[in-house]
Amino acid sequence: MGLEQEYLELFGRGSSKARCPLHESDYVDRTGLRRGLVAVAVEQAYAAAGLTLSSATRGELPDHAAFELEFLSHLCAKEAKAREDDRPEEVAGLLRVQRNFLDRHLLLWFPALVHNVRLAAPVGFYRDIADVAHALVVHDRDLIAVLEVDCNEPAVAAFAP
Repeated sequence: MGLEQEYLELFGRGSSKARCPLHESDYVDRTGLRRGLVAVAVEQAYAAAGLTLSSATRGELPDHAAFELEFLSHLCAKEAKAREDDRPEEVAGLLRVQRNFLDRHLLLWFPALVHNVRLAAPVGFYRDIADVAHALVVHDRDLIAVLEVDCNEPAVAAFAP
């Protein structure tokens, strides 16, 4: 089976009936009654960071895994630039935004997506990609916790004996 066919079998075409749906709302709102509220909350997080979905994404909900992961990537790039420009307050703020987004969104549902992929595709490309993406999400959260402590630690002056 080719990758395209396997993708369609695992993830469908944006359907919540897919074996491994790619939308947060499919995992945090099993009733389907709040699906729009989940999408709105994610879109508000994007907007608060000054981002909107492009016209090329029309028809796709903002809580798609690819968009949420890309949003974190965007925040990491902004954080790196703030570090480069020596703007510690901005770094701390961006770390807070990343932590909040992970805690309120990705970490609530991404482990379940990865679990579903592992069951549906016990070996192969999509399982490997799911495992890597999951490791990035989990370890990014761990790294943010360490970096936030560093941001809150006062600088210690070195004293010569």
